[in-house]
Amino acid sequence: MIKRLQQQGVKIGSCSGYPKPVMDVLVPAAADYGYQPDCVIASDECAAGSRPGPWMALENVQRLGIHRVSGCVKVDDSAPE
Repeated sequence: MIKRLQQQGVKIGSCSGYPKPVMDVLVPAAADYGYQPDCVIASDECAAGSRPGPWMALENVQRLGIHRVSGCVKVDDSAPE
């Protein structure tokens, strides 16, 4: 699904609860299995904090150059608080 969306011009950003040193290992490992998002934000990359706030998702928006947040969809693997 990710590849199909990317082929249609949809940008894929990823937010992780892991810090950057862990993501530096996981991102290439995920690529070996075919998962290659256009942008990855680790939990320690946002000065404002990480979960449960919106900061990592908003950092994806900025790095991906998206002009309308209303055009974004956030999919999560955890229940909201």
